[in-house]
Amino acid sequence: MHVYMSGTPKNDRFQAIENQLCSHRLLSMYRDYQREVFAWLRDVKEGAHTFAEYCAQDTRRIADCEDDDHKAQRLLRERGITEPWPGYFASLSAASDRLPPGYPKSIMLDSGAFTAWNKGAMVTLDEVRSAYTLFLTEADGLFDEVWLVNLDVIPGEKGKKPSQAELAQATEQSDRNLATLQSEFGDHILPVFHQDEGKERLLEIVDQAKGYLCLSPFNNKPEEDRWRWAALARSALFDLECNVRTHGLATTGNDMVRNATLYSGDSEAWTRHARYGVVDLVEDQPIVAECPTTHFTQKAGGNMVEIDRFSKVEEASQPRYKGYHIGAERNDRDEATGAKIIDNAKHIDHLRAGQRDSVRMRVEQHLPFLLAQFDSRARSIVNLAELKKYCEMHEWQEPTGPTLTATHNGKSLNPGPFYGKKVELRPHPPAEARQRFLARDQVYEGL
Repeated sequence: MHVYMSGTPKNDRFQAIENQLCSHRLLSMYRDYQREVFAWLRDVKEGAHTFAEYCAQDTRRIADCEDDDHKAQRLLRERGITEPWPGYFASLSAASDRLPPGYPKSIMLDSGAFTAWNKGAMVTLDEVRSAYTLFLTEADGLFDEVWLVNLDVIPGEKGKKPSQAELAQATEQSDRNLATLQSEFGDHILPVFHQDEGKERLLEIVDQAKGYLCLSPFNNKPEEDRWRWAALARSALFDLECNVRTHGLATTGNDMVRNATLYSGDSEAWTRHARYGVVDLVEDQPIVAECPTTHFTQKAGGNMVEIDRFSKVEEASQPRYKGYHIGAERNDRDEATGAKIIDNAKHIDHLRAGQRDSVRMRVEQHLPFLLAQFDSRARSIVNLAELKKYCEMHEWQEPTGPTLTATHNGKSLNPGPFYGKKVELRPHPPAEARQRFLARDQVYEGL
């Protein structure tokens, strides 16, 4: 799965390394974030494609690294840490030199509608058109592809369930926005299908799409509900005999990546977790299967009674990314006593010595461990590299045709087996596939 790293660019000393690691980037064009987005775009255009090139743009940046080194060394002395500070300039130079020069070539721009809705505000269509136009003009062929997410109208207010009238009104306005943006930007505009909108709405979104659409699961749902819904939507596209690619909005959980078969997804977790002191590291997870085992017992009357039980058997392993709290900022200590405050079960101090060594070794594949302990941006670089590695382990597969069978009015819609059947795929479903899909009320009632 291609993963678009989201979050507003920091445009700091770590930015060039972030760009070198990141092949896909999602940028919110919400009004409060545009200044940072265009500053990032300017630096990419001006050739800051390595840490050395970033420093060459302004010689004061090396001195700034040295000033922050002195601050970090004072903090280490306060903490009684004797391990030598690795230094910003040396650490970032080494990390950048291990990577080829570069920057993300696949870009996705988001309207910022959800951000505004969370703040009780709104984004207008004119704002989105202006922001998208300005970015494309300034980019001027810098990227291989730039996708633009439709301006969705989110129904109701935050914390309140929308009424049917609000849902209908939001859908109608979203469709009008899509038509306007597609008339201006063509096939680059991606429509969005939301959880619980139903199979009829999915057909409308497929018809609006030009071979690529967004899936938006509820953020307040448990992760299992989210990935099962996304997988059901993907199954629907198989049944509709569509080769439509799907992008999952905020969809990089372990099970989502493994099971939903998305073409792409985006995530801000890599930077959010880093702010909370956590690094997400890819590791092997044992797969535990429940295998039925038959047991017999002798009763007093001599009769044998069969009892079915389940025994857990480890069969294999699968990759996952798991968070470890390594942060060592000032607020990790009680200022009065100097004692550590560790209320996070994931903290590295709770691990056995061998596990701590393993976490440290994996972090240091990217940056020095001490740097990652005391700087959240260093942790975000570790998380970015690990999340990208995890998502690339799950390659998207081109659809091959319908996956489910059913009958309509007592007649089999397709008596032949679907598995292995060669199907001509199209961006839009043929009439027979539409009929088959709409007839499956129970199969797709969860959409």
